[in-house]
Amino acid sequence: MNYKWDAEEYSKNSGNQKRWADGLLKQIDFKGNEIVLDIGCGDGKITALIREKTPRGVVLGIDSSKDMIGLAKGRYDGKYKNMSFKKADACGLGFKNRFDIVFSNASFHWISDHNSLLKCIYQSLRPGGNLFVQMGAKGNFCDIVATGNKLIRRKKWRKYFKNFIFPYNFFAASAYRKLLRKYGFKINTIHTFSQYMEYDEKEKFKKSLSTIWMPYMCKAPSGLRGQFLDETVEQYLKDYPPNKNGWIRVKMNRLEFQAQKIVSENGK
Repeated sequence: MNYKWDAEEYSKNSGNQKRWADGLLKQIDFKGNEIVLDIGCGDGKITALIREKTPRGVVLGIDSSKDMIGLAKGRYDGKYKNMSFKKADACGLGFKNRFDIVFSNASFHWISDHNSLLKCIYQSLRPGGNLFVQMGAKGNFCDIVATGNKLIRRKKWRKYFKNFIFPYNFFAASAYRKLLRKYGFKINTIHTFSQYMEYDEKEKFKKSLSTIWMPYMCKAPSGLRGQFLDETVEQYLKDYPPNKNGWIRVKMNRLEFQAQKIVSENGK
């Protein structure tokens, strides 16, 4: 799935994604000399955090969005010799036995072909290398989805959503466990958890929603996308009002795992 990202807007409104990345990074025992691939690097701020933990290593951030890579390069190119960014398809990496760690935060659910994805990652990792991932899980932001489904059934919008297919790949842990094993990974940990995205202002909620609601918004004509977003926000607040403290809350289900490329008897 390729969408036109507003990289600057995403960078300003991705605090929750950074929070999840911070939690995942804490689980990695960095030695400081690892070669790391960051899949779905976005604006590059998480890639830069990884670089801090691997001062004697090499870090490559990739993203399918030209605008995201452009923003990351603009911010970080030339600052660090051991960190770089590249526009690339995660399902066609072309690396072999290259990386000690492949890391991905809040991006796998945007990818449709997880068979090609995991095959490429396995080939890209060195024997014994590790894959660390946090992504949307089955049922992720289901209340937002329910709200969107109400809107697209309305006469005003339904003509734009004919043959609409749910665009996100949200897996249950059991299903993803099977996929990882299919491609030869040893699973060290895999689990799901729930957290809330919270907003103290309607406008903050709207801006954050715009970064995850793109597959729905882009089905409407360009001149009506802002209106579709506004109606999504209004309907959501009607169905799920702010709590007694005035906070708007969105329940997020997350899938997190760490898997390893198994070393064979001959070390390959």
